[in-house]
Amino acid sequence: MNGLGPRHRRSLAIGGAFVGAVLCAALASAGEPVLTAEDAWVPWAPPAVKVHAAYMTVVNRSGVDQVIVGADSPDYERIELHQSSVKDGLSQMRAVEEVTVPPYGRVAFEPAGLHLMLIGAKRTSVVDGHIPIVLRLRGGEQVTVAAVIRRRDGGSQSSGHHHHGAAR
Repeated sequence: MNGLGPRHRRSLAIGGAFVGAVLCAALASAGEPVLTAEDAWVPWAPPAVKVHAAYMTVVNRSGVDQVIVGADSPDYERIELHQSSVKDGLSQMRAVEEVTVPPYGRVAFEPAGLHLMLIGAKRTSVVDGHIPIVLRLRGGEQVTVAAVIRRRDGGSQSSGHHHHGAAR
């Protein structure tokens, strides 16, 4: 960019950002998911338990941040984004407003860490059943996830389940 004035460099930078955004939109509309969820699962719980957790790894296949701002499921009254941590030997859990998945990065939702709190179960969970979850992104996009219900020890009646969701 030598020989270009500040105005031209700024125009090129803005143009490059625009082209990047258009490319991401084109990929999404061409059927290539921008954000996916891998290995989504919910631990089985007895019918009396009305609050569950969901875990998965969210993968950003784009070159820009993807921000998860919420989630919904027809099987629960509401879903909250939560972070667990240990402070001074005590476990703590707090709600978080959003989760940023960096460009070409991954964010793990896992026990004792970042997770989804599924509150107010509307139906009984069954091992090997599925919980539909929709992750809502800042730009209005949605990621549809089918989380398998399994026992905490990883056991299920069938093996090798991998359920993926995609933002389009």
